[in-house]
Amino acid sequence: MKVPCLNASRIARMAIFSCALVTSLLVGGAAHAQSQATDGVRVIDIKYIFEHHTRFKGAMEGLKKEFDASAQRVQAERNAINQLIQQLKEMNNTSPDYKRMDEDIARRQAEWKLQGDKQLKEFRTKESEILWNVYYEIQLAVKEYSRVNNVGLVIQFNGDPIDSRNPKSVVSGIGRQIVFVAPNRDITPHILAMMEKGPPVDVSRRQPISVPDAR
Repeated sequence: MKVPCLNASRIARMAIFSCALVTSLLVGGAAHAQSQATDGVRVIDIKYIFEHHTRFKGAMEGLKKEFDASAQRVQAERNAINQLIQQLKEMNNTSPDYKRMDEDIARRQAEWKLQGDKQLKEFRTKESEILWNVYYEIQLAVKEYSRVNNVGLVIQFNGDPIDSRNPKSVVSGIGRQIVFVAPNRDITPHILAMMEKGPPVDVSRRQPISVPDAR
């Protein structure tokens, strides 16, 4: 049996080929592993979820009714104060009754303003709490969906159509950071559906669930 003669040049070429082959396999394997680790990017329309979230809309409607009832009470007190002011204008400004009524009006005006400011602050705080609670639910639902579907990044976008006859809408649309989104990359309906089933629990304590794949 004849043994092939391997000179230095041939050995060098074989070494280079072997190195290139190993490098190609390693790079390909890393790329495959990376593609398995995450499945690209998804987008979500937060504004749409707030507009269509049943419990959020119910909470905001309840808060509005509470605010309207409070506003009526504040307005009733304002009307009562105005009536006293009109009566005061018809009184002799040197009489003892005038002074007592003037002091009473000043006291009620101060209390009216303090009460109005306090109620407004309380309603703004309640509104912020409602907004935050829903946004926190969105975060948990997105985290859960991303974990189940191997999604590596979720970006917020605005899916509202642009009204070409509305200058404000056109300018706003032109300024959007995301120009195009494939329909199968929008997870907004999936997240909304998850939230409508109830507040998501902490994902660290939750077993994997079956969620529609956006791919």
